[in-house]
Amino acid sequence: MCAPDMPAAPDPQKQGAAQTSGNVTTAAANAALQNINEYTPQGNVIRKQTGTQQIWDENQGKTISVPTYSTYQSYSPQEQAIYNSGSANRLGANALAGTMIDQVGNVISKPIDYSNLPKAGSTANINLPKYTEFGAGPKLQTSIGNSGPITQNIANAGDIQGKINNNTRAATTFGQTGSKIQYDVPGANDFSKDRDKYQAALMARMNPQLAQSRKTLEQQLVNQGLQPGSEAYNRAADQASRQANDARFGAILNAGTEQQRMFDMALGAGNFHNAANAQDFGQQYQRGLFGQAGQAQNFGQDLSRGTFANDAQAQRFGQNAASAAFSNDATRQRYDELMGRAGLFNSNTQQMADNAYRQTAGNNTLQDQGFNAQSSLFGLQNTERGNALEELYQARSQPINEITALMSGGQVQQPNYAGANMPSLPNIDWAGLYQNNFDNKMTGYNAASANSNSLIGGAGSLFSSIIAASDIRLKENIVPVGIAHGHTVYEFDYRDPADGVGRHVGVMAQEVMQTRPDAVLRRADGMLMVDYGKLFMEGQT
Repeated sequence: MCAPDMPAAPDPQKQGAAQTSGNVTTAAANAALQNINEYTPQGNVIRKQTGTQQIWDENQGKTISVPTYSTYQSYSPQEQAIYNSGSANRLGANALAGTMIDQVGNVISKPIDYSNLPKAGSTANINLPKYTEFGAGPKLQTSIGNSGPITQNIANAGDIQGKINNNTRAATTFGQTGSKIQYDVPGANDFSKDRDKYQAALMARMNPQLAQSRKTLEQQLVNQGLQPGSEAYNRAADQASRQANDARFGAILNAGTEQQRMFDMALGAGNFHNAANAQDFGQQYQRGLFGQAGQAQNFGQDLSRGTFANDAQAQRFGQNAASAAFSNDATRQRYDELMGRAGLFNSNTQQMADNAYRQTAGNNTLQDQGFNAQSSLFGLQNTERGNALEELYQARSQPINEITALMSGGQVQQPNYAGANMPSLPNIDWAGLYQNNFDNKMTGYNAASANSNSLIGGAGSLFSSIIAASDIRLKENIVPVGIAHGHTVYEFDYRDPADGVGRHVGVMAQEVMQTRPDAVLRRADGMLMVDYGKLFMEGQT
């Protein structure tokens, strides 16, 4: 079957001529609609066609006449009277301002007279304060006489008895309590081997069944038409693998439970052995405590005799210490009296120094007050002169401000133009209509040239020579379904029914452009197409 002929592209000159003619006609109609007359209580706006303008059109090769319009605005009689009255008032204000120019010139021509203004304050009249520095205070007494030596030693009261008779030594050990305490569980290191044997037995029984189930499942999936590597096939295989792993994990947990049971039995036997050993130890411990109690009684009696002798010696020592303390108290009393006299002398001297300091501070404060009074007088004089200058400047600028105000009221006012509602007609897109007609013909041509809109899957090869619209911007509901010759294949719908109806299978032109730009074509509207024959048949290796 021969392929149909490709439709001819539209003539750009005809498109431009048709578009220009449509634009001119639309513009003339819009001008007629927009240039309407307005009638209001304040006045009227009249718009009239006053001529035409000739424009040369290169596309049509002829001159086009374009109408031109003028706008005429007038006030109502009442508004015209108000306008005339306002113009007369502004004209009078300008005339009055002209008569005042000579007065302003007289004021400006005379220099400002500062002779009668109050004088400003002078810093030469301010006397700086003279402060009196405070000298060092009187020298204070820093030492006192020696009140005598302090007694630091007392008579020796005698030797203290520091030992008692040695009694029999207390027992610190006792005999062996029986068999050695058991710290390890017998056979605990062998339980892991028993667990492995138990686990191996469960696995040996279970693995053939799991292998047979996996083989049966794979055959069922193939019988259902699901190919290895497809999404549905992978989901079913993944579910079967998870079930097999769960069964293996169950066998491992059962083997661990058996190991724990054997360990608990050995642990109970060890605990019973250690309990009997502890009972024998307790009996020997009680016999040792009875012997030590008798020895402690003998030690207490010897300790009481030594304590009585030491108490007598301590009494003699206390009497000697009291005698030495009495002598030291007398010496301290004489020292305190000397300290009191020295403190009184220093206190009186310090008070006289403080009085001299306060007197100096008072004199300095009076100096500060005199300086502040002079500074205030300086500021008042400057303020008085500033106020007088401000009044003088105000009197000089007053006539200038008045003539400026009169002249501002006499400015020429610009007329105000009323607006109007101006509807418009849209231009006819003749170029777009030509292009859409050409695109529709190209779509029919592409549909007639294609043998099929679907790609044959299975082994992942495409055997048709289709040139189809594959631009991702034309598609929606896109889902990847596999890979063919290194290119991802998608299932999708076309946005525009003109490109195709129903679900389609194919590649994305933007992705093919990265590796096989020679297999990508571009439509007249800029959208991309893919030559599937060149992409897959020539690209096979």
